[in-house]
Amino acid sequence: MRLEAQSAEQTVRLIDDETFRDVLLDTVKPLLSLSRHVIAHPEKQEVFTRPLLARFQTEAARIEELLDAFGARNNRCWFPFRELAAAAKLFSEIGYILLHLRHTTPVYRLLPIEEDFPQATDDAINVLFRILLGFSDELLRLARELGFPTEELEETESFGEFLPDGGLAPDRTKRHIEEPGKSVCYLATAFLNLSEESRLLEVYKTVQERDYALCVPDSINEESLRVIENKFHNLQSLYDTYISDSDIEDQDHDLRIMRGHVSIIYHLLATGTDLIHYYERHMNVVMSGLRWEYRYPVSAEELLHLLMNYSVAFSHRFIKAAQDLCHNILRVYAELGRIEVPVPKFRGFHVRPSTLVAKIILHYGSKVDMQLEDEHYDASRPLELFRANEQINAKKRKFIAEEINALPALKNCEKAGKRALKAGLKEIWYSLLENHDLLVYDQNFSYNDLVPFEEETLAEYAKRWIAHCLALGKIDIDINIMVTFSGDKRVLEDLRLLAEAGYGEDRFGNNIVLPEKLMYLRQ
Repeated sequence: MRLEAQSAEQTVRLIDDETFRDVLLDTVKPLLSLSRHVIAHPEKQEVFTRPLLARFQTEAARIEELLDAFGARNNRCWFPFRELAAAAKLFSEIGYILLHLRHTTPVYRLLPIEEDFPQATDDAINVLFRILLGFSDELLRLARELGFPTEELEETESFGEFLPDGGLAPDRTKRHIEEPGKSVCYLATAFLNLSEESRLLEVYKTVQERDYALCVPDSINEESLRVIENKFHNLQSLYDTYISDSDIEDQDHDLRIMRGHVSIIYHLLATGTDLIHYYERHMNVVMSGLRWEYRYPVSAEELLHLLMNYSVAFSHRFIKAAQDLCHNILRVYAELGRIEVPVPKFRGFHVRPSTLVAKIILHYGSKVDMQLEDEHYDASRPLELFRANEQINAKKRKFIAEEINALPALKNCEKAGKRALKAGLKEIWYSLLENHDLLVYDQNFSYNDLVPFEEETLAEYAKRWIAHCLALGKIDIDINIMVTFSGDKRVLEDLRLLAEAGYGEDRFGNNIVLPEKLMYLRQ
């Protein structure tokens, strides 16, 4: 198969540059005409419009595909022209999205953020307009070098975009959703999960602008941005499928706000993915050995500034702004329930399990109550859960006292001398181990650690010694104690998964992997 492939490649007929130029001529003319139109009208409002950018994108894509079909990527002469066509396609797409954001942002019901987004969008549009001028000029220069006629091109049509104020009457009949809670909560929960996955966007807050290049690709890269972009796009599609055009949108304005944030985040991430794609694929030092002699339509510094200070920064700000909104939506649509689960085997609700329980509850923004017998605890606060250990340890001590009282070793040694008490203690210790009542974490202890009191019975001495070892963390008492969590069913489901996974640790306190559904806890 390999020899056949090599043979087929060797038999491809080669086309000279002049013949290929004639093949391209009719396909290239529209893009060159658009470039001439841009150069001839340097006023942004005259040419930087959605009709022109959409046409630029279409014509550049046609040329790029044709060049790739003939192997231009591997040809010294045509590779620069192919790269400029790719740049024209990509940056006209980014420009189109920015104009879309400018026109639709007033329609979205967005929550306030710390920066002026409309002004930042206008600034980004100014940058894209300069890039449009840059690659239009460079396209014409390269076209002349390749022998294409650029002086006598057909005049392009007008690309003005004159839109009247206002919109059409919203007079379509709304569909009725009987039980919207499940879909609404799924969407709000998915947004919160995505907000955890999107923490890489915080990089703009911790890095100086002069160091932006050092963040690529380790801290942020095309792959990571594209994954998040696709997930927000999917979230927008799910909203439109299950919630849009329904009566519930008119009844609950928070839903439209959530949809607005999902949409604007998706579009911002789309611009970010395109920008970092161009930087990594076309400008990064990895490609230095394959560079060609042509002027980039944008500097690396300007591109990274646009990426980090606009696409990444505002995506993150709109995500953060909508988190409380999603928490509130979950509270409104919460379906309440109760589950009973065991307390953590290793030392009860110590730091790790208490923190994980609280993180789950805070992730959803719900109120969850934990009940142990007649005591109630706010499960969103680790310190509250720590307090439950007093009752847990009391139950353990009571259990072990009952176990000790039932042992045969007590019958013949109730009030013996100290030597006999220590011998009886050893017998009780081994009996408890045989009964699997104890978990031993630290074997470094001595039966001489505690001296028996005068007139102390063996039962009293054994209970005091067990309590002493328990307080030092050398042992634990193996007893199945159950607690009840009450609250939002979605939160309870994650708490149930956490309990089934040992609250993130085995019975000896070693860290174990959590279920995939709970991986947001590791963010």
